[in-house]
Amino acid sequence: MGGRSGVEALSGAIKGAGAVAALVPGIAILLKVVPLPPQADQLLGGLSLACGVATVVAVITLRGKIAKLKPGLAAAVLLGGSLVGAVFAVSYYTFGSAHIIAYDDIDRSGARQSVRLIAPLRPSAELGALLTEFNGDYGEALHSPIHRNRVAGLIARENGSATAILVAYLIMAQVFLIGAIVAGAWRTAAFFEARARGGTAAPAT
Repeated sequence: MGGRSGVEALSGAIKGAGAVAALVPGIAILLKVVPLPPQADQLLGGLSLACGVATVVAVITLRGKIAKLKPGLAAAVLLGGSLVGAVFAVSYYTFGSAHIIAYDDIDRSGARQSVRLIAPLRPSAELGALLTEFNGDYGEALHSPIHRNRVAGLIARENGSATAILVAYLIMAQVFLIGAIVAGAWRTAAFFEARARGGTAAPAT
């Protein structure tokens, strides 16, 4: 009885760790642990949390099928999900590196602050003309006391597509990576439960 209770506690701990892992990215974004432009952090944080919850619910719904997967097939599915998630994560990093503008600015009180903006995919003629004066450097244009407000306004108005791509890459990376982690946790828990019963597969519980 004590051994069974120990297995149940271990199984519950593994499942709980998987569920917590699904929520970590969204919480990290909302707490600004992950540096993102202010236009995107609340949106991404909310969507990330929603995806984390949805992932846990999906795994719970499919727990019977997950528990019955053969070890080799389970490993292949989890590895495949992790690889796809990694591709999206690299795509997010690459796209973000090219389109997230990071620079230091000084506010009216004289304090230095770090600013992040998302550059448009295709700047308008007006924005392009303004950037031409600064050799295409967003940072220099945003430091110009004459043009900074106009440049910042145009960036905010024109970066919808770039923001959507950034959101899509991050969410897809989370769905596949977190999905693999949570599903792996439930499959591992099912393995220990089956071993405790002396079987090879765990029923949906």
